[in-house]
Amino acid sequence: MKGTPEDPKCEFSKMVVNMLKRHEVEFGMFDLLTDNEVMEGIQKYSNWPLLPHIYFEGRARGFRHIGTLIKGCPSNPNEFG
Repeated sequence: MKGTPEDPKCEFSKMVVNMLKRHEVEFGMFDLLTDNEVMEGIQKYSNWPLLPHIYFEGRARGFRHIGTLIKGCPSNPNEFG
């Protein structure tokens, strides 16, 4: 993510953290803004130029995928807080 769960640095990170916390999902994180090498490596590994994204079951997922990963999750991104 960009930033930390306590201080997200982009709206995607903020929405994902709020959603995961709301659904009591345990998650790990790494602040991509602290290491360009890691950021570039993740982009190459995932073959996905946009950051941040979330990994679930070993695959990179985007915001539109996250709602399908948690049962009962709202489909409207504005509801994520």
